[in-house]
Amino acid sequence: MGVSSAGRGGARSRSSRLVDVLVLDDDVASSHGLIISPAIWRRFFRPPLEQVIRAAREAAPHLRVFYHSDGDFTRLVPELAALGVDVVNPVAPDCMDGS
Repeated sequence: MGVSSAGRGGARSRSSRLVDVLVLDDDVASSHGLIISPAIWRRFFRPPLEQVIRAAREAAPHLRVFYHSDGDFTRLVPELAALGVDVVNPVAPDCMDGS
């Protein structure tokens, strides 16, 4: 049974006042780098991520977006920032340059 439009609207209204952080995660990397190509990430992962972030920010403009992936996903950090990600986790010192 799906959630009704009225139910979604009410949840969206309440969440815009109550939610401060949106936590998203995709394990797209290992300690040696991405486990998928950037092109595959752009084609299959970026569009839904962008939609979720856009919808969340429309409901709660003050929202902070937190993104988690294991491993060295340094190559994606600029694209994540462009999508509106505020925090990345972890910045793993054993495999990522934290500078």
